[in-house]
Amino acid sequence: MTEDLDSKPSKTYLGEKRFKENWLSFFILGIILVILGGLAIVGANFVTLTSIVFFGILLTVGGFLQILYAFWARKEQGFAQTILSGIFYSTVGVIMLTHPTVGAIAVTLLLASFYIVSGLFKIVASLATPMIQWKWLLISGVISLLLGIFIWSEWTTLSLWMIGLFIGIDLIFVGWFWIMLSLTARNLPTKQ
Repeated sequence: MTEDLDSKPSKTYLGEKRFKENWLSFFILGIILVILGGLAIVGANFVTLTSIVFFGILLTVGGFLQILYAFWARKEQGFAQTILSGIFYSTVGVIMLTHPTVGAIAVTLLLASFYIVSGLFKIVASLATPMIQWKWLLISGVISLLLGIFIWSEWTTLSLWMIGLFIGIDLIFVGWFWIMLSLTARNLPTKQ
């Protein structure tokens, strides 16, 4: 005797219809993220130094723009705070551009904090929000948390290649989450 599936209430997941309609886009996103993660692992030193230089450029330009804005709006409140903030941003950016190794060490500590917090948020989100393939988000969160703890414990000896390596690992796991999510969404029954 077959069960009548329509008579049982089915569990509804967050964004189920959107995932069903766009599963191929999410699958392609996952594949791209896995490939980018693999490339980041292969070129970990390059990715580390490139990310530091790029971040230094962003800080320098952002600081310069804040200084320009401070002089443009000098009659408004907050002139001193805006110009000091711009000087700080620009100084940190120039230091990162001229001393990328020192920048890598500093960013390694920042990255450790990011992965710890990101991992905790992913774990909580996977357990608190009903969604398809929540277990992959949980695994991604645990991996991010463990990466953050490992970075924090070894930051002085591994900072030149660790940023690129862990960016690659995280990209692979996030990509794998999107792949699994898309394959599950593709097979969801169509609601009427």
